[in-house]
Amino acid sequence: SGNVTLTSDPLINYTPGFDITAFNAYLRSTGLINYAGQIAPRNGFDSPWSTIIDLRFQQEIPAFFPESARGVFYLDIENFGNLINDDWGRFEQTGYEYFQPVVELWDIDPATGAYTYDDARGVPHSNENRISRSSLWQVQFGVRYEF
Repeated sequence: SGNVTLTSDPLINYTPGFDITAFNAYLRSTGLINYAGQIAPRNGFDSPWSTIIDLRFQQEIPAFFPESARGVFYLDIENFGNLINDDWGRFEQTGYEYFQPVVELWDIDPATGAYTYDDARGVPHSNENRISRSSLWQVQFGVRYEF
């Protein structure tokens, strides 16, 4: 049927109240349902795309001494999109080197080797974290004298 059920795998048990419908919806939305009963391939999934726009405004003016000297005024804006809207220019990444937990492993039965899953984390669960330093905007103004 393309769905995981509470009895589809004899080596998997679920805690009472496990939300199997939300679990199946999560498996479909991420593409993990295509690997049911298998191990998902290494590097088979990506973090969200991130676009960051940096701007530089620069103006040169002639200096008076020496004759070939010049002054340069500049304004740098890093992550311009995030300056306009907090939801733009964000850098998000899943936890420790793209590790994405789906359910919490509650217990392993030593007699049968069966796993017990719990959705205490909530399904669908996202482990994506905003990398703060890369998600901030910054403005820098400067003057340079070249001779």
